[in-house]
Amino acid sequence: MGDRARNLSECKDSVEKTIGSVVSRSHTYESSSWGFISAPFYNEVWEVETEVSPRELLDKCHDIENRSGRVRDPQGEGYDSRVIDIDILAYGDQVVRERGLTIPHKFLHMRNFVLVPWSDIAPDFVVPVHERTVIDLLKLSEDQGYCQRV
Repeated sequence: MGDRARNLSECKDSVEKTIGSVVSRSHTYESSSWGFISAPFYNEVWEVETEVSPRELLDKCHDIENRSGRVRDPQGEGYDSRVIDIDILAYGDQVVRERGLTIPHKFLHMRNFVLVPWSDIAPDFVVPVHERTVIDLLKLSEDQGYCQRV
């Protein structure tokens, strides 16, 4: 919502101040919403070098979202428009299955708005659990939503 390009830029600054260095950044893509009706989103995928644990990373991502004005549904049901939404797609080759934290992200293989920008920066990254590269997952994706470079 709002100034999507500025929101992404400010989010990147916050990530670099609190989590770690953004070492790779995809192009920006506009995409249709996924799972609900909304105005189009801007999406990017970043590779971040960090020393924080996966759980601490999730907490820091939520803090950035909250400071950006994100309001979460207390029941955690459904999707809605938001200023910023940060997803942890992968954490190296680690697999994490904890309450409230699943890495790799459980829907990444079904979302072109994730796979298209991710293929900009790491097409040959083998996604744990799926044991396929990002580009292979994109080729197998059945997502019909649009995802266009801005």
